[in-house]
Amino acid sequence: MWETRALELNNQAYWNWEKACELVDYAVAHDFNTLIVGQVDLFDMLVSPKGYTPHQYNDRLSSQQRARCVYLNRLGKLCQQKGLRFYLQAKEFNFPTDLLLAHPHLFEPGHGVRFDVDFWCAYLSEKVSLICQRIPALSGLLIAISNTDGLLPISRPNWELQADDNARIPERDERSFALYSRCFNTLSRAMQKENKHLVLRVFPAGNHDLGNVLEAIRPLPESVSVSIKLTPERFWPSFPNNPALLAVREREVWADIDLVGEEVGWGIFPFPRIDELQGRLLWCRSNPAIRGAVCKTSWEGVDNHWIMGTLSECNLVACSRMLANDGAHLSRDQLLTYWLDESYGWRPEPQVFDEFTALLEQAGQVLYSAIYVRDHVFHRHSQVPESYGQAVWSLYGQLNRNHWLPGSERDISFNASDVETSAACLSRIAKEKDDARDASVNLREQALRFAETAAFPYALKKRWLEEWQGFALYCHLFLHAQKAFFTLRFAREVENSWSMREICQINIQELYRSASEMEDYCTKHADASPGLHVLFDASRVRALADSLGDELKALKG
Repeated sequence: MWETRALELNNQAYWNWEKACELVDYAVAHDFNTLIVGQVDLFDMLVSPKGYTPHQYNDRLSSQQRARCVYLNRLGKLCQQKGLRFYLQAKEFNFPTDLLLAHPHLFEPGHGVRFDVDFWCAYLSEKVSLICQRIPALSGLLIAISNTDGLLPISRPNWELQADDNARIPERDERSFALYSRCFNTLSRAMQKENKHLVLRVFPAGNHDLGNVLEAIRPLPESVSVSIKLTPERFWPSFPNNPALLAVREREVWADIDLVGEEVGWGIFPFPRIDELQGRLLWCRSNPAIRGAVCKTSWEGVDNHWIMGTLSECNLVACSRMLANDGAHLSRDQLLTYWLDESYGWRPEPQVFDEFTALLEQAGQVLYSAIYVRDHVFHRHSQVPESYGQAVWSLYGQLNRNHWLPGSERDISFNASDVETSAACLSRIAKEKDDARDASVNLREQALRFAETAAFPYALKKRWLEEWQGFALYCHLFLHAQKAFFTLRFAREVENSWSMREICQINIQELYRSASEMEDYCTKHADASPGLHVLFDASRVRALADSLGDELKALKG
């Protein structure tokens, strides 16, 4: 079933040759047959189609772009030598500012960039053709059109439509469908001409546009494949399987799997997902067209960090085993045993192994209950929001779980017309946070005591201690952020009482204290992974505390 088993790195680490070689060796060792590297604006870093800007003879620009193409072609040749296919991944449309200056008709004051479909399709065709010509070792390209990262979206995101009272969310948008069709057909013809494989990532700016994307893909040649996320929104553990994976039957489908833990702590802290992955991959078997899997080892928002070497690497290794041994059932314990032996050469006694796995499982449960709120997404890519406004926009707008589970928004909503129900809702949130706080402290102490008697190999013990020592601090951070946010929200929406404001104030002060503790922690652990220092960004926590404080002052009048 899993004819394509791809390992993907989508941050800047692959520009380091030693890291790139390490990635290739890892792919080979774990039975992957495809390597994907990419960034949001990668294609613009590689080529500038001639005739579109007045700077086509810029030596600095062309030299840098050609040097990058030479580098990536070398990486592609290494992949060929190792028996791997090699793909690049990016999100389009992106373009240099100079292009708009050279073509002023593309910019409409007050409206932004105009989607001149003839112009943009010609530009995109020349861009991808030039990439294929300059990097002949490429097997193909993965391209997402019109997502929220692109500079030229075809459709507006869901949260923008919800904010516009006059906007209607259509099930079928003929304009959107026509633009996708033109773009996809252009890409298909260009890649076919260069004899390279095109994989379209189904990743529109809004959920309402998904049907338009799938319909636009349907008439394309069967040689065009599609890549679709395993879950419909980001990679949240509690979200359902993505129904779009079952909607495509006429061509090869690749399931896009997050194994870095973008939404569960980036592998900085333990978060095993083996049982979840087994269930989702088993579900994929219901569509024979799903013949590929893309295993993401990084998140593009954090450089110098990948999942390899963390405790959560167990998910990646387990997934590689499940993909390579299609049809053979491997239990969670078998997969964890394989990972421990292969990565650390550790073969613990059954009793020790049971305690090890129990601690990992509990870590995932506690971390989830700390950073999520009643299964809703409070965090921003595993970090606290930067402000009260961003938290509101995120929870009730961009990341609104209500789209997939209608009615679930009631768990985090307050209404002045029903004070009793709103108060009960707030109490449940507070209890969830208090339980997570107590559990995180107890679990951290258990894990540190376990390390004293487990007879870990040095490398495993070092990693175990690093991940567990900051575990409770990370969970407590979200406890105070959420208590401050929701008591403030309750005071604004339901009852502006002294007690609510006082609880909010106490938790804001605790946020400032958490920020100081995070700084101290990073100072004491200067050699910890770069990802941990980013996750423990004290300035971000202080920015949230400042914003909540300003909102609270406004309530006090």
